[in-house]
Amino acid sequence: MTAPPTAWTAGTLSHDLCQTLAARGWITVREIALDDRLTHRGDVVAMLASGRINRVDVYELKVSRSDLLGDLRRDKWRAYLKHGAVWFAFPAGLADPREIPIEAGVIVRRADGWRQVRAPRPFVGPPSVCLMRRLVMAVRSQAVAPLNLRHANLWEAQRRARTEDARLVMKVAGD
Repeated sequence: MTAPPTAWTAGTLSHDLCQTLAARGWITVREIALDDRLTHRGDVVAMLASGRINRVDVYELKVSRSDLLGDLRRDKWRAYLKHGAVWFAFPAGLADPREIPIEAGVIVRRADGWRQVRAPRPFVGPPSVCLMRRLVMAVRSQAVAPLNLRHANLWEAQRRARTEDARLVMKVAGD
C-alpha cells in the first residue's frame, strides 16, 4: 500500500483505489462512459468475475466537500444505479458517512488504507451489453508498449494479464 499524500487529488485517489481493488481480484477501469449517450461517466468502474459471481460496481470519487455536496444535491449519481452498485469513495474526514444516501455504499481512504464503512444496495440484473463492451475496449487499451526494453518480460506479463481480463469481461458479457 502506498503512503497517502498530504492532499489527495482525483488522480492519486483513483489510482490508489484501483490498486487496492486489483489486489482483491477486481478488474478496474478509470473514467469510463457508462452508456452510449456518454451522459454518465464512472470515476472508477470495477468488475468482479469469479465463478458464478459477476458483479459491476461504480465508484464516485470525491476529494472536496463542495464537490460531494454538489453531487448529492443534483442526484446525478442515482443514474449510475442502473449500471451497477454505487459507492462513494473519499478520504477520511471529508464527510460523515451518514450524509451519503443509503442506496450508495461508502468506502473511506484512511491512513492505513481503504475501509468499507457501508455496503451499497445490491445491484439486481446483469450489466448492460453497452457497459460490458466499453469495459472490454478499455481493458484492452490499457496495455501499452514497454518504456524500457530491459523490462520487456514485465510488460509481456502485464499484457497477458490485460488480455485475460478482457477475456473474462467478454465471457461475462456473453453469459
